[in-house]
Amino acid sequence: MALTITGFDADGRITPKGVNVVIPPEGAGIGDLVYKQTSVFSNAAYNTPAYFKVIGRGTANATVLTINSVSYTLYGAIYGFVAGMAMVIAPAEKGGARWCSSDSSSLGPTHSRGPIMRNGKSHSYVQMNTSRNAGYITGGSSQPSDGLLTSAYQATSLTESNFLTSANAETLSRFGSWKEYIRQTLRVNGAPGTPFGMTSTGVKVHEFGRWMGKQAYAAGLSSYPAFQSCYNHNEGGGIWWLPSMFELGELMIDEHLDKVNQNSASIFATIDKGSSRWSCCRRSTATAWYYADYGMSNYIDFSYTLAVRPVTLLKLVN
Repeated sequence: MALTITGFDADGRITPKGVNVVIPPEGAGIGDLVYKQTSVFSNAAYNTPAYFKVIGRGTANATVLTINSVSYTLYGAIYGFVAGMAMVIAPAEKGGARWCSSDSSSLGPTHSRGPIMRNGKSHSYVQMNTSRNAGYITGGSSQPSDGLLTSAYQATSLTESNFLTSANAETLSRFGSWKEYIRQTLRVNGAPGTPFGMTSTGVKVHEFGRWMGKQAYAAGLSSYPAFQSCYNHNEGGGIWWLPSMFELGELMIDEHLDKVNQNSASIFATIDKGSSRWSCCRRSTATAWYYADYGMSNYIDFSYTLAVRPVTLLKLVN
C-alpha cells in the first residue's frame, strides 16, 4: 500500500496518492473510510480501536481489503467528530421507510421549535446544505436588509444576481457573495448542543440518536420501520441508529459531504444532497424532522417514505 505525498489539503493534512492508503487512526479525517476486521465484523464485542483500520478518502478500491495478511471489511465513512469520537455513516442507504407505521406516536420527546441558524434565529426551514439551498432558488424580488433573514425558505425567492445588485451596502460588504451570505447566516448551527440542544431527558445531543433507537426498541421496533433498519444494521442491538438532526446537520455541510463522496461509488454509495432523509427527532404526535431535498430542514407526516442511512460513533484511538 504505497503512499506518495502530493501536498496538503485545506485542513493541513497531507494529501496521499496511492491505493488503499492506510491512515494512522490519530490522523483520521472527514471522508476517510473505516474498515473492521472481517472475522469479527458483526460482533459488537470487538468495537475497539485495535480491530479497525482507516483508509484515506478516495483511495480504497474494494469493500474487503487484506492489510498485513488480515482481512478487513468496509464499515463506514467518517463525516465528523464529536466528544473524541468519529461520526461514522453506513456505506449504503437502507432504502425508504416510514418513521412510524401508524400515523401517530409519542416516542421520545417532541421538538416543536425548529433548529437554530447561525444568525441565532430558529425556524422550521434552516439551511443544511449550502449548494443545494442556493441551487433551489427560483428567483424573485425579495431582498435582505441586514443579512438576518428569519428562515432559509425566504432565501428561495432570491437569486445571486438580485442579491449582488439589490442587497444593501452593509450586507454586501459583510458577506461578499450570495453563497457566503446564506452559509454564514442561514446554515444550521452545528455546534454540539444544537440543533435542539439537550432534551427534557438530559441526553446529550450526540447521544440522542442512540437513545431514541433504544426507545424504539422498547416500544416495539416493528412499529418504527426507519429505526428498525438502523437498529439491526451490522452488529445489531442498537450499535447503529437513525441520525438525529445534529448528525444530519454535520453530514450535510458541503465540505463534509463532498469529502465523503470522494470515495468510489462502487464501494460507498454516494450521499445525495437532493434526497430527503429522516432524522430520529419527533416534532409532534404526527410529524418528525428531516433533511429535505431542497437543502433545508423541515418536518413531515410519519406516513411518508424517506431515505434511511444508519450512523454510529466510533472511538478510533485508545
